[in-house]
This record gives sequence, C-alpha cells and structure tokens, in this order.
Amino acid sequence: MRTLKNKEELSEMRHILRPFLFFFVLFFFSCRSEIQEFPSTPGTIEVKSGNSFIIFLKENHARGENWLVVKDFESSRIKYLGSNYHGQSSGRTDFIFSSGEPGETVIQFNLLAYGEVIKNQKVKVTVK
Repeated sequence: MRTLKNKEELSEMRHILRPFLFFFVLFFFSCRSEIQEFPSTPGTIEVKSGNSFIIFLKENHARGENWLVVKDFESSRIKYLGSNYHGQSSGRTDFIFSSGEPGETVIQFNLLAYGEVIKNQKVKVTVK
C-alpha cells in the first residue's frame, strides 16, 4: 500500500479525485431528477421540489479569490451537496444543491481574497 509522502501529493490527489466526485454527485442526482444551472446573477431563481440545481460563480485564484457558501439557509427547503472548481488560475465554482419542501429561502455566498470577505452575494430560491 502506497502512503502519501507530503502535502503536495495530497493536494495533487484531491485535484485528481474532485472531478470524479463532482460527476458522481451529478450522475446520482440526475438519475432521479432534472438538474438546473443558474449563472451568478443575484436575484430570484425557481426550482422544482425534488430537483437538483447548480449556481455557478466566477473566481480568480491568481488573486487569492474563492467563493464560500454560508450555510444559514432553511435546510428543509434546500440541501447543499458540495462544490467543484473549474479552471486553472481563473475559472468558476459550481455550487450543487437539491431542493426539498416548497417555499422560499436565501443562499448567501461570500467571496474571500486571502481570507478576507471582499464581497457577498445573495440568491433567493423559490421551491415550487
């Protein structure tokens, strides 16, 4: 059995395995529901109860930026499944959710640069 010798090898393994996990989650949820994609524009989105959806946000790792989801939304309405970054130094992060009970809730995302919040964005989600 091979052991990881340092943090660089562990980081490399994470980058290799992350796309597989992302596609597994997409495949698993696409087998039972429709997946909707939404760009990073703030406002209101509508999703059907029981479906999965993705909100994607652009970020620039060269400037130390990364988006984080603030998990203070109503968990009965939506469930956060994970995220996946696409790109090298500049790209986008897909935040994957599944919808639950009908109603409304708000998801807040914070953009961090070198550990400091520089921007936040809220998306109102209506589950039908």
